[in-house]
Amino acid sequence: MPRPPRNTAAPADGAEAFIGTQDAAQMLGVSVSSIQRMVARGTLQGWRTDGGHRRVSVESLQAVARARGPRAPVSAAAATPPGRRTAPVAGTPRVTVVEDNPLMVRSLQRLLTHYGDTLSVGFVSDAAQALMDIAEHPPSLVITDLVMSPLDGFHLIRMLRGSQRYDQTAIVVVTGLTEEEIAARGGTGPGTTVYRKPVPPERLVGFIDGCFNLGAVRGETIAAV
Repeated sequence: MPRPPRNTAAPADGAEAFIGTQDAAQMLGVSVSSIQRMVARGTLQGWRTDGGHRRVSVESLQAVARARGPRAPVSAAAATPPGRRTAPVAGTPRVTVVEDNPLMVRSLQRLLTHYGDTLSVGFVSDAAQALMDIAEHPPSLVITDLVMSPLDGFHLIRMLRGSQRYDQTAIVVVTGLTEEEIAARGGTGPGTTVYRKPVPPERLVGFIDGCFNLGAVRGETIAAV
């Protein structure tokens, strides 16, 4: 694989998503020192902050992951719904769902199926997978849980809001955490809509309709989330 150029200064305008070495190591399943060596060799794009902290390009991490071959299959909880596209069609709004609970995934699958081909939907089971998927297929809307591993929804939101490329992406949090528990972990920041589980499906559908200027969902009965 051709080595991408190594960046030694911050990228202009924050156009690309960059994360810390610990998060990068979790995404590739390697040690932090391995990430540092990969940046030093130019295998990964990276730069240092004024404080000396290294930042690594999510897009270059994605390229390395692809070069290694197919990742282990995503758990059944995060499988793409039958009949749904795994990649967006040009001009079709993209929704990325980040959820590791099988019951919640199936509920969201049933709900989003009602949109048919008007939306392209992708499912992943944690924030690490989400960051790589988003780098390849930038979504207009992210629906995410907060409690996941190895990287959680708090990480994901911080990464998206910290990048100019994704800072306008709509984010909906669907979580079982209380307001106090969310605040204790740093909160979700401004511009993020938070729904408590179980979220009434009509509220989520109303948000999606408004986000993409869609009408009612074909007049069909919506399966309960």
